[in-house]
Amino acid sequence: MATVLIVDDEISMREFLEILLSAEGYDVLSAPNIKQALALAEEHRPDLVFSDLRLPDGSGMEVLAWMRQHHPDGQVIMITAYASTETAVEAMRQGAYDYLIKPFDPDALEALITRCAEKRRLSAELNREKIMRAE
Repeated sequence: MATVLIVDDEISMREFLEILLSAEGYDVLSAPNIKQALALAEEHRPDLVFSDLRLPDGSGMEVLAWMRQHHPDGQVIMITAYASTETAVEAMRQGAYDYLIKPFDPDALEALITRCAEKRRLSAELNREKIMRAE
């Protein structure tokens, strides 16, 4: 079972994503700020993180950087209501899997999650093959 971490200071957004992702069978964790998010990420090593860009204690880019350093197999999708080309490009350059602008279509979100899960599955399969060849 894949674990998803939602990082957003808006309660309604966290609840929306929790309901949607739980219904899809994911184990869902959520945090309203970076401090709580990083504690959860360290303990649970989520497969996927949705992080708002603007958080009360900093930027969601900090969550992205932490994941890239401590759990590089986990995917991070940045979400924001304050979109700009510069922030989208920077998030992708820093290793975000994708960048969503609020409000987003639930069907598009589900398609994105499916693509993300498929990428993770293929990556794990490739790693297993590398290990088998090395033995």
